[in-house]
Amino acid sequence: MLILWRTLLLVALHLGVLVAFPNYTEFAPITVFVMFLLSMGGMVALSSALNMMGMSRSFFMNRIVEILYLLAVAIILLMVTPQGGDGRSPWDRVSAGHYPTERDVRTGLARFGLDFGGEDAQKKVGAAVNTINKNLKDAKNTVAKEVKE
Repeated sequence: MLILWRTLLLVALHLGVLVAFPNYTEFAPITVFVMFLLSMGGMVALSSALNMMGMSRSFFMNRIVEILYLLAVAIILLMVTPQGGDGRSPWDRVSAGHYPTERDVRTGLARFGLDFGGEDAQKKVGAAVNTINKNLKDAKNTVAKEVKE
């Protein structure tokens, strides 16, 4: 069960990098997948080593190892993920203080086919609904006046 949990953490980390930094090249998903396979192998080896030393029974030790391992994988992943545009890696961007914005995350999700629309789309739909309601109310009043006459 512990391996499943750690696998889910690694999947979330690797997909999170692709979502947070959507200006990647066409080779980035392959790079991230290879990094995922390597990190899975490292995680299995680390889990086995901890189990052999008897330290895997401690809940606290497991959490510390997970945090340190995920931090190391995240740093390496941010350093090697190829980016388009200016060619700076995500690590360079984060080091320079340029963190992912909401727009970056929306763009990253859209690249995976998860386009939730933006506030602009919601405003347009709201304005259209208000216009339809106003026109219906006007039509109702016009019909009511003509029926009375």
